[in-house]
Amino acid sequence: MISELSSPFGSSPELVAVYFAEALQARIISLYIRTYTLLTFKTKTLALAQNQKICNALQSYNSISPLIKFSHFTRNQAIFQALEGEETVRIIDLDIMQGLRWPGLFHILASRPRKIK
Repeated sequence: MISELSSPFGSSPELVAVYFAEALQARIISLYIRTYTLLTFKTKTLALAQNQKICNALQSYNSISPLIKFSHFTRNQAIFQALEGEETVRIIDLDIMQGLRWPGLFHILASRPRKIK
């Protein structure tokens, strides 16, 4: 029922529901069969090749465009300011792709002065 009501192309909550439904299916199947494979090898190979092409394209674009770097910097600053005074941070990124946006945020969060209790 969760699979029918969710979409991998929908909003973030729908995407979480898709992943949750897949995890439940894997769990149920592994209980009965003791193995779980996602789709077929051919589909996996095509998906990996497509993901690699997308990753390479994004890395090339990031290296030549200051717009992406600037948007990451300003977003990280806004997040950093919003988290002032917070002790813990949990980040859930459902569309991480190559993850280029997070190292800068992790760096500024790690450099915050720690409160001693």
